[in-house]
Formats: sequence, structure tokens, C-alpha cells
Amino acid sequence: MLEINRLLTEISTNRVRRKFAKGERIENLGKNLAYVLESGALLAYDDRNLTQTFDSTDPIGFAEILAGKNVTLKFKAKSDGVLVEFDGDEVKAAFAGADPVSSSIIKYSVARIFGTNRKQNNYKFENYFLNKNIKSFKHLSFEDEASIFIQGDEGDGMFYVEEGLVRLETKSAQVLAELGPGECFGEAALFGKSGRMCSAFAAPSASLIFIDKAIMFSEIQKAPLMVQFLVMNLLKRLDLMNKLKWANDFTV
Repeated sequence: MLEINRLLTEISTNRVRRKFAKGERIENLGKNLAYVLESGALLAYDDRNLTQTFDSTDPIGFAEILAGKNVTLKFKAKSDGVLVEFDGDEVKAAFAGADPVSSSIIKYSVARIFGTNRKQNNYKFENYFLNKNIKSFKHLSFEDEASIFIQGDEGDGMFYVEEGLVRLETKSAQVLAELGPGECFGEAALFGKSGRMCSAFAAPSASLIFIDKAIMFSEIQKAPLMVQFLVMNLLKRLDLMNKLKWANDFTV
């Protein structure tokens, strides 16, 4: 099992820690630095002044480092707490040395967080993982705008799009993303137990490969701890950013 609390404990020894106090505003996190909340809670503001609470083990800055961007979210402490600091060069080195599966999840997550082009050559993921385990996967077909899963459904694996299109939506039918051949979705099933965070529909048809969570866990756990940690943090960040798009779910 990939447990972010365990991973954080194992890799956070002797790292710099930044304490914050309730009510403190945190707007300057430093260049080429990323953080994980070790304790406490922060209220994050996006550029539309919508808010989302960041809690223990939630990440800040990892996606920005990999995308070459600055952190645009601003934070206000909802309680006293502690941030654990990670050097950006270490983060980039972990990504550069990641295996095909972990690297693909990281790239997809970063691209979806920032809404950038996800159409990338994914031959390593296909050749070294999909094709290698093809007999272990289910092949599924959906037609006529059929639902693939609904928000709240149990997440027991992720999907790879072979053909067609898939549309990801919030409960209020706000479109989060439209995905095509060579792209993955449902990766958030790799952490948490709260069910699918959005709904997925064929748009209007899709042929998919379903990848069981246990197979993904087994593959990712072969990676160094920092790579495992990076995968889980970016999946958590993607989940947080999806929630930031759901304006009806926020209070200022």
C-alpha cells in the first residue's frame, strides 16, 4: 500500500521545517522550493479568490517546480502548523530518474493541474508496462455517452484510453478535462478511500484499458522512496486543483 504518511516519515528526517501561526499569511515560499504540510491547515486562495483547505500531507510547489512555474496560490494559516521543505533540484532529479509508470503519472498530473497539452509520446509506458502486463488488464468499451464511473464510486483502479474520447465532469456537470488516446485518468484511486473525485463519460465512445490498483501499487513501489512520494504528492495536488474548479464547493 502506498501511504503518504509513511513515505513522508521516511524521507523527512533532517529536513528544514518552517513553522507558521494561526492567522499568518504565507505568500512568499521561496524560489525552487516545495513543501508538504506536516501538521496544521492552510486556506489556499486561487486567482479567482476561491478557496480550498490544505491539510496534513498536502503538497505545495512540487508541480510548479516540474512545470517551471511560480506558485500562484496564496495561503492563510487556519491553525498553527509546520511545513517540511524540499529542494527543487532534488524534486527534478527524482522525476528525471523515475520509471516509465511513475514518470507517466507525474507528467499527466502536472499537465492536468496546469491545463497544458497532454499529447506526449508515451511509448515507454506502453512498451514497458501496458504491453508487458496486457493479459492482466481488462479491455472495456463504452458507447453513446455512457458513464464510466460516477463521482463517489469506489476507486479500484485507473484507466488508459486506447481509442475515442473521455470527458471528466464535476457533480454539477462542469467539464474538468477531455482525454484522448494515450492518456490516463482515474489515477486518484491510488490514494485515499473517499471514492472517485469526479465523473467520467464516453464522449461519445471510448475503448479503455482498466489497470487494477494492486498492479499499479506493485509497480510504483519498485521505485525509490522519493519517486513514490512525488507520485502521491502530485496526485493529491491534482485532486486539490480539481476541487478549486468547483466554485460551488467553496467558501471564502
